[in-house]
Amino acid sequence: MGTHSGVRHQNAYGQLTDFGIGLYDSSSALGIQTASTGLNIVFDQLVSSHGLTATLGDFNLNEFSTDFNTGRVAPTVSIYGSGGLLLGNFSAADIIADNAMSLLTSNDPIANTDLWKLNLESLVGPSAIVSGFTLAADIHNGGGSLMAVNSIPYYLVSVTGCECASVPEPGSAFLILSAGLGALIITRRRSRDLFSSK
Repeated sequence: MGTHSGVRHQNAYGQLTDFGIGLYDSSSALGIQTASTGLNIVFDQLVSSHGLTATLGDFNLNEFSTDFNTGRVAPTVSIYGSGGLLLGNFSAADIIADNAMSLLTSNDPIANTDLWKLNLESLVGPSAIVSGFTLAADIHNGGGSLMAVNSIPYYLVSVTGCECASVPEPGSAFLILSAGLGALIITRRRSRDLFSSK
């Protein structure tokens, strides 16, 4: 993922417009047919949700903020499991309720904006199997009022899964479990040998 990944949308005149993840008016009349742009992230293989995060930016918030800025869009995320099965749709209110976002910096020197860590594990739990997720804009912004005009979008900066491990195939999972049990037995025997030598 590159810095400030965003999306493009087609305006009322059929032209592609560079945009972040936000709301836009898809008609020629302002305030009509407001839609959300979205960014779909698909992993090459299934991963564990444990430690899975996305860095998002440009919400114009700081460490004292308790809600999303009503003048900007708030994020929503849909998370998918094996075979594209929907694990859940999470609104801005869900993200706040689950404490799924935390401030990384209020003014990143490179991005020149506030950066936040969205913890997907907080939303689906630590043992979910994830194939990807979609970021979009909540049509009800942070203050809960309908946003029916063009909006200030947010951006995806990166996706991190330092603690994510590939989900093993069923056969290899058995081998890993067997190896783990073998190591546990050896460790216990060694512990007994140490104490029995006294």
